[in-house]
Amino acid sequence: MKLFYFLLTLLFASNVNANSFSCNFEEVYETGEVQNGFFLIKNSQLRYEYFDNNLYTILYVNKKLFSIDNNNRSKVNLIVDKNTLIPHIVEIYSNYPNIKDQYISDDYEILIEKSFDKFIKRLVIKSDQLNISIFFYKCGKTVLDDKLFNFNPFKEYVFN
Repeated sequence: MKLFYFLLTLLFASNVNANSFSCNFEEVYETGEVQNGFFLIKNSQLRYEYFDNNLYTILYVNKKLFSIDNNNRSKVNLIVDKNTLIPHIVEIYSNYPNIKDQYISDDYEILIEKSFDKFIKRLVIKSDQLNISIFFYKCGKTVLDDKLFNFNPFKEYVFN
């Protein structure tokens, strides 16, 4: 009986961890501007946080998009832009390890370079409004607390 519970626990833990990732990122714009930060993704939740205190953190939770000022964590805004790419990026990650090399819509094209373990190494977004390369590094599967995707209260992420 103990073996059954152990196997059940192991199976549950591997499923919880299966869609949880953390990565650092570096965004490179056409102008040469560079921004750095980290992102967390767990199932259909995403946290995309810039290191710069003058920028913000993006949370995608329950199919809603929020921005939180990094220098004032109590300032939260609901983003209602229908053209945001965040839900599409979450969907791309949900297909790991079966991520395609290219995703195209009427408004944008997303090109993907993968690392040796089929994880995203570089994401290129091309559109009329935005041309950007996002490089991902120090990526890995991890166990993430659901509280990291809340804004009230906002929980700081501590790197291991």
